[in-house]
Amino acid sequence: MDDLLGFEPVELSGPWPAHAPSGVLVLSEHEDGSLTIDHADPHVTFSAQVIESAARGDERRVTITGLNYTRPHGHVGALLKIQAANRNVVYRLTEWLPTIRAYIGEWPE
Repeated sequence: MDDLLGFEPVELSGPWPAHAPSGVLVLSEHEDGSLTIDHADPHVTFSAQVIESAARGDERRVTITGLNYTRPHGHVGALLKIQAANRNVVYRLTEWLPTIRAYIGEWPE
């Protein structure tokens, strides 16, 4: 999902962890400013850049709730919500992957 809303793919800072999901989230942003979700897998990896942007509120259609900055990697446990014209998806950030500076996101049960 590193191409989420204009983000360029980022260089990994280490080898891909064996247990990290390889699912994808494919979004399209249209000329009228609308967003559609073209494909969403239930287990994906989000770069720290995307999560930090959502935490700052940089993109109104992508929000994050449940942040806790009192513990290391306070985004673990938070919900990342993506609102699009055709559907919405929610991912719970379940794990921090320091070797690639990314979070695992999973659909909440």
